[in-house]
Amino acid sequence: MTVLRNDAAPGELSFRLADWTVQSEGQARPPKSVDEWAAQWRALGLAEAARIAFRWAQFPPEQEYAVGEWNQGMLTTGLPPGGRFDLIARWTVAGKPYEGKLENVVCAR
Repeated sequence: MTVLRNDAAPGELSFRLADWTVQSEGQARPPKSVDEWAAQWRALGLAEAARIAFRWAQFPPEQEYAVGEWNQGMLTTGLPPGGRFDLIARWTVAGKPYEGKLENVVCAR
């Protein structure tokens, strides 16, 4: 589960998941997008209700947060259960870019 909060930033906080990086086993890529999952599951014939439920459970692909706002959702990496990765998150506050790295994150089993 990924949670992002703007508790006291000096302006609006915004991000795009396409700007984040999942690093695992020498490979680097953005998190797996909801659009990628949707195409895969449509091709497999997964029911529309299941696709909608999955979409609403995901961390949003991009968002802007005023002070006091927050959101949560699942972040999909495309890695197998138990897979390990580093996550580089990028965001802006009032237009100023920031970056943070979470190391040795483990996918849920």
